[in-house]
Amino acid sequence: MENKEGTRRPAEGNGPRIGDTPSTLNEEQIQFVTKEEHQSIHAGVDWATGKDKASLLVIELENETAVPKVIYKGEEITGKTRVSFEWDTREESPLIGGTRYNIEHLVKCDKSMVKKGYGLSTGKHMFDSDEQP
Repeated sequence: MENKEGTRRPAEGNGPRIGDTPSTLNEEQIQFVTKEEHQSIHAGVDWATGKDKASLLVIELENETAVPKVIYKGEEITGKTRVSFEWDTREESPLIGGTRYNIEHLVKCDKSMVKKGYGLSTGKHMFDSDEQP
């Protein structure tokens, strides 16, 4: 298939191509996005996958008895067995304040379950014991 300028382009797909001008486009080739889709693009959410591109860790808790929803590096963690998060204001000394999080979850591996986790300790939490209450 040739366009107005006589250059070849693939026959499949009906989206606009480089070199198309308003006179060569028809209504089926124009794609519109909703206000919500536009906002999600600019809010750091990957529109194609729905994953949060900007946040390292997101913890959502619907109420005090709910299982927390955890998203780590854009991936929702399922099979959670433990979620903890601590943050203290950092002051003048680098050892005052800091962040610690620990996420443990079960993953099916072959015919058994494996416990995996993600964690980080900064500031004063680097010297705390690994045991959590």
